[in-house]
Amino acid sequence: MLNGICFTVSAQLSNAGFEAWDSASVVNGVKIYNPLNWYSRNTEMVGIGKTSPVSLTTDAHTGSYAVKITTKLDDGDKSAGMLASGNNPPGEPSKSQYEDKFKLTGRIKSYSGWYKYTPASAMDSFVIMIAFYRNGQSYGSAYYTGGATSVYKQFVWALTYPDNIPMADSARFLVYSSSYQNNTGTELILDDMDVQYKTPTGIDEVSQTSLVVYPNPVTDRINLFGVPPKIRAIIIANSQGIKVKELLENEGSVDVSDLEQGFYWLILEDENGIQSTVKFSKV
Repeated sequence: MLNGICFTVSAQLSNAGFEAWDSASVVNGVKIYNPLNWYSRNTEMVGIGKTSPVSLTTDAHTGSYAVKITTKLDDGDKSAGMLASGNNPPGEPSKSQYEDKFKLTGRIKSYSGWYKYTPASAMDSFVIMIAFYRNGQSYGSAYYTGGATSVYKQFVWALTYPDNIPMADSARFLVYSSSYQNNTGTELILDDMDVQYKTPTGIDEVSQTSLVVYPNPVTDRINLFGVPPKIRAIIIANSQGIKVKELLENEGSVDVSDLEQGFYWLILEDENGIQSTVKFSKV
């Protein structure tokens, strides 16, 4: 059986719509509101007598809530608000920003979300950082800067990668309310963030072979030609990347009569975990 395989085109970060909040934490008599599954500096700041840089807002793009990240001026100390992906269980202090990294199932094609500033000024600009990891070690980072807007606007950050480097296995997503720390009082509102992969199976990572399936389109049974040696599993995933069938033996053909009409991915995995992928349609 295959373990930990996720065939998804889009993988939304946990609580990326900011609908779930922790209101159970209290620091120095002040109730702290943190979005669940995200790390903020709220506990740290309130613990030293300052105000929370991250707060709940009902000014949402969709749903009931969004997150507001504020650049603060507290006792002369100017600081951009920061929010990072990570676990924050109800009633517990925010954990280290280096815990609970987001597991990757392919190279990230783009990172998107909706944002606005209130109030907005020409100086407003936020910064997003993606910190990549491989085998638990730091593996590089990338940065994106977005400009000011007073109405909700979508950002779409397309990522590119150096040639011939292995794929990272996890990542952290950090958002800073302002790239200008002297622009105090600026309030960045974020909602509906999402991660998109290059293909449903991370096809940029798979080996390219002479694998052919026929007939294509198919009605009942699809035949396989050019199958790599030592195949341990044959998987079929639908166009959304959801696994619908798995076989542990190669008989040279696969019965697809039970599949609904549409496009599918046929994925072969060998004993080393190397995948070969081909697309077909069921009619």
